[in-house]
Amino acid sequence: GWTCGPSNATDAQSSSVCNTTCGDGYRVALREACDDGNTNPNDGCSASCTVESGAECNENDAMQSVCQKCGNSIVEGTEVCDAGGASAACLSCLSVKAGWRCSGSPSTCIAGPSNPTAPVLVEAKETSLSISWTAPNGNGLAVESYTVEWTNRTGFWGHNFRRATSRTFTLGNLTAGTSYSFRLNACHGEGCSAYGRSATFKTKAASTASSLTSLSNSIAQSVAGSSAITNLVGAVNLTVSAPPPAPEAPDESSLIGLLNETEVVSDLQDDLIEEASGPPASEFGVVMTETSPMVVSESDGVVLLPVHLVLLEDGSTDHSGSRDVISVTWELTASTAVDGRDVSQSTGAFAFAPGQASAYLVVTLVDNDVLQFPHG
Repeated sequence: GWTCGPSNATDAQSSSVCNTTCGDGYRVALREACDDGNTNPNDGCSASCTVESGAECNENDAMQSVCQKCGNSIVEGTEVCDAGGASAACLSCLSVKAGWRCSGSPSTCIAGPSNPTAPVLVEAKETSLSISWTAPNGNGLAVESYTVEWTNRTGFWGHNFRRATSRTFTLGNLTAGTSYSFRLNACHGEGCSAYGRSATFKTKAASTASSLTSLSNSIAQSVAGSSAITNLVGAVNLTVSAPPPAPEAPDESSLIGLLNETEVVSDLQDDLIEEASGPPASEFGVVMTETSPMVVSESDGVVLLPVHLVLLEDGSTDHSGSRDVISVTWELTASTAVDGRDVSQSTGAFAFAPGQASAYLVVTLVDNDVLQFPHG
């Protein structure tokens, strides 16, 4: 408050002279307009303890001035924000516009809800994942929608997304036993939040039965940053053609006069052995093990997809003793690829030689400059 000393510096016995001390944090009424405990300018109370233009000062119980000056980039007094000047969100430094959030000193104001938390898993199936999440703070407005984004490649965001209005989401047509990462943002009339933290979930591993009945989820190829992309998103139908039936055993009577009894019995045994050398065609199935999206360039020329011949009864691929040629026809279905433009053909055929368990389905790419990358 005050500082006192002799009126004559050379005479200690002279009468005392007292003056207020600006900046000591004690406002002396009628002598100081304010005293905020410092002599810093532009904080509402000047170095000479006068109230600066546009500022407002009030004293606390200790008689120290608490000053605030809207627009000086300092959040002080009863201010809730101060963006350092005119702001569409920080209103007179005393409130924040609905749908916005302001923080820091000087204040940075951002439109939209707060960032959502990471989603949680509701259910995992072989070909789908269901997730849910908690509604974030809308900062005075209700959240209207969410953008759900997903990927099965680390750090590869921005290509697969979908808008949702509820807080649950199910993504289908996925590959069994594969991990997918999800993240989301929230939006309302004032804007959208940034994306929140991501979470990764894995589809259930495929059972033998589902592997044989659902041969392939998709064939996809894309080249990031390329202007020449062929879109093969779709499915492949594989059909196993029945091998020719084993010849019937010759009628013994037809061989009378040509073969003796020992030769007839020997021929019958050979026929039975040949007939039993492999299972009938109805017991064969085919499975494509490469069901996840494939990233290839048109310069690669072809897409090679491994296909295996299996026994439906036990899933075995060991049929090396088979003497039959097994024919397989294929067709690219549910696809946007066009014959002659994206692929040379969308149907074809190949065969498993006797005893062969694995083969390749070949899709030949056509060079073009058509950009067909799907965006959700």
